[in-house]
Amino acid sequence: MATVQQISQDTQLLRKGQSKVSQDMQLLRKGQSKDLLRQLNPWQKMSQTSAGRVKDLRSTYAKRVPPCCVISGHNQERDLTLAHILPHSTDANIQHIVGMSNKLNNFRNVMWLCSALESAFDRQQLSLEPVDPLSRTRFKVRIWEPEILIVPLYDGAARTISSIVDAVIDFSLLSDRIILYRRCLTYHTLICYLTHLYATSVCRWNSAYDCRFY
Repeated sequence: MATVQQISQDTQLLRKGQSKVSQDMQLLRKGQSKDLLRQLNPWQKMSQTSAGRVKDLRSTYAKRVPPCCVISGHNQERDLTLAHILPHSTDANIQHIVGMSNKLNNFRNVMWLCSALESAFDRQQLSLEPVDPLSRTRFKVRIWEPEILIVPLYDGAARTISSIVDAVIDFSLLSDRIILYRRCLTYHTLICYLTHLYATSVCRWNSAYDCRFY
C-alpha cells in the first residue's frame, strides 16, 4: 500500500515531467524541434534483437506469472506475447529520468498481452493510463486509433480489440500480484499523446487529442 508521502512525491515528479513536456510541445507547435519525438520515442527504435531478449525472459517470467493477457483475460499462451513496457531500445537518459536504469527486465516492466494488443501498444495505437491521480494500481485502456477496433485480439480470434474499449484493469487483483511500473505506463501514454497531437508533418495542432494526464 502506497503512503501519502510516496503518492505526493510521485505527483511532484509527474508534474515536473508534465512541465517539461509542455515546454517541448511549445517547441513542436512552433516547428522548432523536428527530431524531438524521435528522440523521446524508444518504440520507434525497436529491433529483432529486442524481440530476442523477450524470448529469453519469457520462460522465466511464465514460471512466476501464469500466461494471461492483462487486458483481455485471454489465457492461451500460444496467442500471447510477453511485452516490455519500456523496450530495450530506450535511451539511457530516458531510463534515468523515469528511474528505470538497468531495470528493463524487471518483472514490473513486462506484461502478457494478446499479440494484436502488443502490436498496437508498441505502435502507440492504444495505451494504459491511470484511472485517477491517486491510483497506483487501476488503469484504463485508451484507444488512439479507432481503425484498430476491428482487428482480432490474436490470429483466429472471434473477439476484436473493440471488446476491450474502456476496460479498467486493477493490477492489485491479478493472481501474480505484480504491480506494473506506473511511471513507465504513464510515459508510454505521454508518447502516445505527443505522437497523435499533430494531424500532419507540419505540426498542425489537433485539438481532438487534447487531454489530461495524471
